[in-house]
Amino acid sequence: MPSSPEPLCLIRPYRPADRDAVAEVCVRTAHEGGDSRALHPDLRLMPSVFADPYCRFDPDLAFVLGDGTGRAVGYIVVPDAGPLTYLGWSMLPD
Repeated sequence: MPSSPEPLCLIRPYRPADRDAVAEVCVRTAHEGGDSRALHPDLRLMPSVFADPYCRFDPDLAFVLGDGTGRAVGYIVVPDAGPLTYLGWSMLPD
């Protein structure tokens, strides 16, 4: 009997149900591409800076790499250089 094909990975739009998986990927890649847990034991810190704002406030610009079973195993956000982005930049210290 032939084996069934393995699920294909695909890039798809972010869904709110992806939040925890995106946070996990963020934590595991936030330290120069590697795991950040030893440096930042608060597991919400890195996602709250690098993923959550984009996924929550402009989810149309967030995408995930799905593993073919519905689980997100990677993500990318495409920040819009709109007013909120500039407001964030203007609040950075010199």
